[in-house]
Amino acid sequence: MVSKAAVSLQERAQEALTARLAEILSALPDEPARPGLDPRGFLTDGETGEVPFVAAEVRRLARFGTVATISSSELARGLTQVAGGVSSELSASAAKRPKFLSAYSSAALALNIFAPFLDGRTLVLDGHALQQPKLGAMLKIGAGCGRPVFNLLSRNDNAVVAVESRCTEQLKAKTRAAATDFATLQQRPDGDSYAPRTRELAAGPGAVELYELLAGEPTAFRYVDAAQLLKQYLGLRNTHGTNACTLLYLYWEPENAADLDVCVAHAEEVERIGAYLTDRSVTFKALTMTALWEAWVEGDNAILARHAAALQRRYIVTV
Repeated sequence: MVSKAAVSLQERAQEALTARLAEILSALPDEPARPGLDPRGFLTDGETGEVPFVAAEVRRLARFGTVATISSSELARGLTQVAGGVSSELSASAAKRPKFLSAYSSAALALNIFAPFLDGRTLVLDGHALQQPKLGAMLKIGAGCGRPVFNLLSRNDNAVVAVESRCTEQLKAKTRAAATDFATLQQRPDGDSYAPRTRELAAGPGAVELYELLAGEPTAFRYVDAAQLLKQYLGLRNTHGTNACTLLYLYWEPENAADLDVCVAHAEEVERIGAYLTDRSVTFKALTMTALWEAWVEGDNAILARHAAALQRRYIVTV
């Protein structure tokens, strides 16, 4: 038997979210159409017991991973937006499971939160009124750099709100440089195009300082994906440099986060990175999903309160 201590916090969180979804599915009518979950927490076809890879079947099963407060039309709109993104979590093949069908998918979590507000229904998020928000939006950095994807992007004439949403990814410590890290890119014969582009786009010293820190020490942040956030900052500066931009880091935590060292360390890193990514053009903010949903439940919008209660039922677990 594997001891609890030998299982990572990320794995325990994924197991807890899988168990919660299994509990919700068990309350559905017992019929062939009711899906199951495989040992890794992916939705499976009720008749075949397999994780589907045909697009139509993936979309059909996605309904069972979303909360009941999302209508069929809202779900369809959200899935279409997610499918249009780069490296869509809906993509699948016989050798690749669609990430969206996992009980702990970040893309599915973002859709669950925001799908009711994609068709013009007003949502105020951390003091910002979202207008025509889009899931899976991508922005260009230019100069040979990548195109960062945001879980949600809302823009109007004067302001832009971009959301980076995390489910359990931040619960696993980074131990070495990844292929997309600046330290790795610097080893290419032509160098790292992010170095000059960061200096060109930075609206303050913080972004340049963060790039230099990560280029020299890729594990300076072990739980926050600092490189991804810097790339998102650069995408905002390149595409919406004349607008006031807010980069909102919205993340999930288990109910007992205060008692878990990894969650405490992650929260400390979130606090630390804010100083690098806040300047005269971009404001970095962070918010836990727990706090967001509590605010919605306690607010005076009955529709929003019901939606938040459904999200709490689906995602609030102890590990």
